[in-house]
Amino acid sequence: MMMSLDFINDDKNDTATGLYSPRGVSSPTAPGSTHFSSAPFSGEEVLDTQPYQRYDHDIDDDVRQSIVYEALRKQLLKPSPQMDELLTQIYRGVATPIDRAFATRRKNACGALKILAAKKENRLKICWTSGVLLAMTSVLQDVQADNLDEQNRVANIEARNRIVSVLCNLALEKKNHLLIASTPGLLDSMAQTILLDENEGRQGCCTVMFYLSKTADTKAVIARNKELMASITKVIEVPTWIAPQQPQIPDICRFDMDETIDTYSACGDMSCTSSEHGHNSDCSSVAEGRYFACSDRVYACTERVDEVLDGVEDVLEGVEKVQEEEKLITFTLSYEKFVDTSEPLEIDYDLDPNKFLHGARLMAFASLLCLVKNEETVTVVGKEHALVEALLEVSLQFSSPSHVRALAILAHMTRHPQNCHLLVHKHVSFLSLLQEVASDSPETEGRRYALCALQNLSVDASCRTAVASTPNMMKCLVNRLKDCSEEETVAAMAALQHLADDPANLNHFIAAKNCISFISVLARSDYYGEKETGIAAFLAKNTLATLSHWIRRIATSGSGLLVSEPGGRDPHILHDASLQTLTYEGWS
Repeated sequence: MMMSLDFINDDKNDTATGLYSPRGVSSPTAPGSTHFSSAPFSGEEVLDTQPYQRYDHDIDDDVRQSIVYEALRKQLLKPSPQMDELLTQIYRGVATPIDRAFATRRKNACGALKILAAKKENRLKICWTSGVLLAMTSVLQDVQADNLDEQNRVANIEARNRIVSVLCNLALEKKNHLLIASTPGLLDSMAQTILLDENEGRQGCCTVMFYLSKTADTKAVIARNKELMASITKVIEVPTWIAPQQPQIPDICRFDMDETIDTYSACGDMSCTSSEHGHNSDCSSVAEGRYFACSDRVYACTERVDEVLDGVEDVLEGVEKVQEEEKLITFTLSYEKFVDTSEPLEIDYDLDPNKFLHGARLMAFASLLCLVKNEETVTVVGKEHALVEALLEVSLQFSSPSHVRALAILAHMTRHPQNCHLLVHKHVSFLSLLQEVASDSPETEGRRYALCALQNLSVDASCRTAVASTPNMMKCLVNRLKDCSEEETVAAMAALQHLADDPANLNHFIAAKNCISFISVLARSDYYGEKETGIAAFLAKNTLATLSHWIRRIATSGSGLLVSEPGGRDPHILHDASLQTLTYEGWS
């Protein structure tokens, strides 16, 4: 299996000790709790504090979440009159317009709530007060509000930033996590904020998601939220730059000499007569293009415009001859716009000057790492096709620190057997990417994560052939056996051992240059037992034994042909080599 992969040390935070009892969820109003004692939150408490029972896995996720919320809602506090007035100024109904007065009052009320939530002793009280999280949800949902004047827009943004700050403070308390994750519409509004708010709102919501991802009871809720996963994908994906449309450059220049001469050039539509202009240089200078057709003659110009101009002079000479015959011919000059078909170009992953984007990416990677370290949620994350593709793109950004973070997430995905087949056969570039990273990554940690992923993939029998047949894969693994860190060597040797368990891969071991010799050198690194045998040397010896086994089986598979008498030796038993020759209808 994989070596330890530590990016975010969340082992101590996976479960909230003392927060959730085995039979249910402990309430802030549980006996012995010293919260809810000071104004303005000292409202009437709900006395029904019976814990809810955990439900079976066959219940739909939305139904389970609603059941959990209904159980938690019974434990909420009724807001005091002061808090109720504050929430009234924050919450916006569907029919309530965002005018200047409402936007100002809401902004101020959000500021007051932010000041209260900044104090640690108030965070649990605020979160477990009825109506607070729903009011905060309405503010985040207004990220999609449009048709606002500048002053109202600024006030709406400021109110949203203050609410996100409140949500971050509330998420610091682990007892609030399940209630935050179960509140209807709150995670979806966070997803919309991450998508549409490019500043503080995006980074703050990603931070809240990170806090929620560290708690065992909320990991599954975060991983199964499709909108939240889609928004995280947009945050971490590699940006692309599409070149603007090129200036209008003439593409085709044609002349038809019947009665009208149509010219495609770069000067717009214009018309003139030969009687008025004759050899007018202005008319000839605009006839720029690549292809020029005149009656039965075709003039091609690919690089030099001068050749086209020479063709125009020939046309004008023809016009002059017709003019001598007292015939009036008109011609029209028109254009054809040049259409840019250039492909989008990737830009530097860390080039964006928006510091909030980089902060959001850091929190997004940390959240994903917490999710893939959980056996239940890693399979859910592995099924997000767009997310995995975005991680693959980031893994190739060798110059960015996010390169190692993306590889760590991918490596942890391969720890679950259900993900291995999916990653190998649904993402065609996955194996080639791991090979490229393991060979060319300048970061030792990046190479180690790639080799650990290959080690886990090679455990799956359905993936061994695909791994071994990937171009340069065997060469990459063999090269990692020398002049590398011990962890890289062990991971590469373990992958080779797993590949050797499949006899179909024997030809790949034989075809790879110096493969057997490098494995033999590693197997003798303990100087024939004089030194302590390391794990890499043990794996190398085991691999050589397995390869020799398959070679011996191949050599003896036809030994039945050597049995000349009934009751002879069993052809399937391994035996010493025989000097007996076998010919095909040979003459003595």
